[in-house]
Amino acid sequence: MREQVILDNKIIHFESNGKGLPIMLVHGYLESGKIWGDFAEILEKQFRVIKIDLPGFGLSEVMAEVHTMELYADAILSVTNYLNLEQFLLVGHSLGGYASLAFLEKYPLKLKGLCLFHSHPNPDSDQTIEKRNREISLVKAGKRELIFNINIPNGFSEKNLNNCSYEIEIAKKIAAITSAEGIISALKGMMVRPSRVAILQKTDLPVLLILGRQDNYIPYQEIGLQIKLPPHGRVETMENSGHMGFIEEKNLSVSVLAEFANSL
Repeated sequence: MREQVILDNKIIHFESNGKGLPIMLVHGYLESGKIWGDFAEILEKQFRVIKIDLPGFGLSEVMAEVHTMELYADAILSVTNYLNLEQFLLVGHSLGGYASLAFLEKYPLKLKGLCLFHSHPNPDSDQTIEKRNREISLVKAGKRELIFNINIPNGFSEKNLNNCSYEIEIAKKIAAITSAEGIISALKGMMVRPSRVAILQKTDLPVLLILGRQDNYIPYQEIGLQIKLPPHGRVETMENSGHMGFIEEKNLSVSVLAEFANSL
């Protein structure tokens, strides 16, 4: 069911379907709730699945010049409060993982567990900040399509590009409806986010980290395996995935996340 909530006089759009343990799915950069596709539909057979459009993406309005991770966390809270959810499992993909870690820091009592899906707690490196500034320049120059045409295929393992060609085109269409303001505010927010390494390490919550061995954005050896988890944390590796495991290895991803959810 498509619904919306108002936060600071701005619309936050979301969808809620299914019954059972609530699972909030938070999409990544250049995405919206629609990116979860069949993955969410399968989960809805066992759980109540909520798919949010973060501010500036999908049908949610831009809220500020800089969309900080804390602002995204407040948007997530506004939806869960509207739905009267006491506790829920929070699943964040990439940028959604950064927002989820901010939520963990601000509102830990609302969570039953946390899943970082191709994400990490580190701040942007100098190299990444330089890349984001280049993307801001492209957006301002009216060349958003250059970002989509490079970033989205790069999210997939090279060997999955043919098999996932349809999904790649869908992802491009989702990105194409994102406003210039929404893209820029997200890029600025990611650049200023702090390290949440200590927050992740110290939590008492169960944490699931899902990595793609062939991820072009979170190098498996250099970053993925270096992430330090709390005592109740575990790592699952998608051997045949890049940065989009819930598409590239959909059934395995559903199985791993459902098993984690049922253990909470």
